[in-house]
Amino acid sequence: DRGSSGRWAAVVLPDGRKGWASRSCFTSLSGWAAQPESARSVISMAMAQTGAPYVWGGMSVKGMDCSGLSKMAYYHNGIILRRDASQQALCGKLVENMSDLKPGDLLFFGNKNTGKVDHVGIFIDGDNFIESSGRVRVSSVKAQKRLLYARRVLGYTSEPGITRAVDHAWYFNRERR
Repeated sequence: DRGSSGRWAAVVLPDGRKGWASRSCFTSLSGWAAQPESARSVISMAMAQTGAPYVWGGMSVKGMDCSGLSKMAYYHNGIILRRDASQQALCGKLVENMSDLKPGDLLFFGNKNTGKVDHVGIFIDGDNFIESSGRVRVSSVKAQKRLLYARRVLGYTSEPGITRAVDHAWYFNRERR
């Protein structure tokens, strides 16, 4: 363990600065990629972003858009989604009845006349979902007049557009399937 001292690990930031971080902050690549699917983990990561500002195209704590929030929350759980809401809306299993929503399901919003998706949020429970709209916040499902449909990602990670990191060639030098 070169560059380590007990509970601390040496780190190098993208700009070249060096520092130390608690080892408890790190997970091995293989551990992250192979973790079990967990709605609690997805929602917890999204909730940790509460208050972050909306930034179109953003995907960090400095700012994120709606699909950046859902992509990041799932990515934290080792699941890679497509980047944009309209792309995410094509992935996973369609939830036929809104009374069958489960935590972690993606809610899609847009134009009811055309069906064009322009917003996504993550269902939490009851009447609650988390979204990035102005800021990352919890909102009411029932108050949304533009809700189009929902899709389930968890349990459908072998579907097109959803990839478990453990199966992705970029992380483990495998040929793409």
